Amino acid sequence: MNRIIGLMKQYNISPVKRLGQNFLTDENMINKLKEAINPMPGDYIIEIGPGLGSLTQVLAGNSSVLYCIEIDTKLYHVINERFGHIPGFISGNFDVLKLNSKEPLPGYQEEYKVKITGNLPYYITTPIIMKFLEEDFKFDSMYFMMQKEVADRITGKPGTKEYGSLTVAVNYYCEARNVLNVPPHSFCPQPNVHSVFLELKKRPVPAVDVKDKDFFFQVVRGAFNQRRKTLVNALSNYPSLNINKEELQSVLESMGLDVNIRGERLDVDQFADLSNRLFKE
Repeated sequence: MNRIIGLMKQYNISPVKRLGQNFLTDENMINKLKEAINPMPGDYIIEIGPGLGSLTQVLAGNSSVLYCIEIDTKLYHVINERFGHIPGFISGNFDVLKLNSKEPLPGYQEEYKVKITGNLPYYITTPIIMKFLEEDFKFDSMYFMMQKEVADRITGKPGTKEYGSLTVAVNYYCEARNVLNVPPHSFCPQPNVHSVFLELKKRPVPAVDVKDKDFFFQVVRGAFNQRRKTLVNALSNYPSLNINKEELQSVLESMGLDVNIRGERLDVDQFADLSNRLFKE
């Protein structure tokens, strides 16, 4: 019997649909995830939603600290029973979105390299990723299992339907890499979608230099808020920007761009250039 299936029976665990629980059961895939994360002494690993410990079992004891955050109280007790005796294992029973990024992590030391990983519930993948990015959380890399559709949006190229504000936001902070495609039969229960294990490597400095980060992201959100419209119409109709069409047309022409271009055609560098030209001190 598969180890994770056996644990489900041993602890009388049924996946909770409202929490988006799909337990990774494929041992070959689990070992490949471990290779990608490459846990070692000096690492401080945060695992979000460890569940029954599919990934935890290959991470525990290999890093200086493994901090598991599990919202499900029943599963929280299971992972503590399974791994609580291992040096460096720490756990918390709460919603990771409520993690206070201003407070020191338990057991953290300044020399540690922080890695964040998890088999994320698909409905909450983007909020979790953006929490760690927007709150300037100190980390080296993130490794997340996610719905292939979300991974495609993060790694999308300008001009494609996948490319959008999420692409620009994540790539502003990180370099994204598709590590592994994971089929539905690797999970219990099987999801209705394919999954991807994605690496997000934190950039030493953001991908582009902008005069005002908040304004830059407002421009990006405005550009994709009505993505079928031209960039001029989309941004001039975006309430928080207060930019008129004539100014936008003039700036686009100065950048050598067609005034009828859509936002989805601009790459990150062009969005930075555009926001810097539009920003007023």
